[in-house]
Amino acid sequence: MPKYFCERCNKKYDAMTLEGFCNNQPDCEYGSGWLSEVNDGDTGAEASSAAPAIRFDNEVGLCVLMMDGSLSMGDLAFPKTDYPGTKYRLVSTNTAGGIWSLKRITHAENARIALCVFGGKPELVWIKSVKDIVGEYGTQEDFANYIHDVLQKQTPEPKVTNIATAVKLAYDIYAAYRAGNLSPFGGIADFRPLIHKVVKQSADGEDFIDIPNGRVLIYTDGEHNVVDIVKNPLRRRGAIGPAVRFYRRGGLARHPANATPRE
Repeated sequence: MPKYFCERCNKKYDAMTLEGFCNNQPDCEYGSGWLSEVNDGDTGAEASSAAPAIRFDNEVGLCVLMMDGSLSMGDLAFPKTDYPGTKYRLVSTNTAGGIWSLKRITHAENARIALCVFGGKPELVWIKSVKDIVGEYGTQEDFANYIHDVLQKQTPEPKVTNIATAVKLAYDIYAAYRAGNLSPFGGIADFRPLIHKVVKQSADGEDFIDIPNGRVLIYTDGEHNVVDIVKNPLRRRGAIGPAVRFYRRGGLARHPANATPRE
């Protein structure tokens, strides 16, 4: 008789897996299927009926890509090296590579990308699924070229860089995602944010907390040059917010959701 079963897809296990997750991919999303112990006296059928499979039809993950398209991003990315590309090219190539690496993930149709550019003010370009992006642009190189053109030609007020308003738009999109309705931004409605359970260690032992699968990535050379003070609306004391990463000239500055972006 099996000793463990997956709460999501009902696969049976004779022993606990190393991470405690179900390894029945691609049918079961990795990191979402927790293994539970079969109670004494339960049959396999009883364990299965006690934990019906959960469908992914209405669960969505989101990554907000907020990309600096100001004129300074047209400078060489690494002027003291042999790398010939501009910051536009570096950002577009890396972004396309990251998204293309997701094309074979389970339920790529439910992994959404919000592509945004900003200069003096931010602008949402579109919200699309990874599946639709791969189908529409065909190759990683073509998608990188598309992003490059968007940065060069569609950035509003490119002579200045206002990170404050960019962060605010990123927050508004994320808040709509948490509410299950991206229709105000041209996205889908009536969905559930995909939630991952994460183990949190405390003095009393282990506890499980829910983490929404929402991320905000901000690409910029860090030259905030307007009078607005950069405030982080993603900051929530005592709450779990999205992971926020600032990709800046000279490296990666990682700002958790409970920190204020700095120059």
